Amino acid sequence: PLEAEFDVEALHRAILNVVTNAVDAVADHQERSETGQVLIEADVSDGQASIVVMDNGCGIAEDDMQRIFAPFESTKGSRGTGLGLPVSQKILREHGGDIEVKSVIDEGTSFLLRWPATALPAAVPTQLG
Repeated sequence: PLEAEFDVEALHRAILNVVTNAVDAVADHQERSETGQVLIEADVSDGQASIVVMDNGCGIAEDDMQRIFAPFESTKGSRGTGLGLPVSQKILREHGGDIEVKSVIDEGTSFLLRWPATALPAAVPTQLG
């Protein structure tokens, strides 16, 4: 569990936007490559929650890296609105965090989403149902 005030639905939307983009990138690239992969890692340490979303998709061109967080700029052509990443960035910044990206063409992309949070002591698991 995390001890912090945040909008769970907004953070869910931000994470889902990034994961959906990774899945799309892998699907586009898979036609030319081996098995596509999307890996997600989550961590809470040093007062910060972070989620890393990595894919082995098509990557993002250096020229596009400067504009992927601009509203209505999409590298997906007519399939994208260009709002997913700007909305995700806005949500994370509103929570005192940010989003970072690293990418290599034809190798994949990695997004780091982070925001302030502290871990509580582990709770006793309860069985649902």
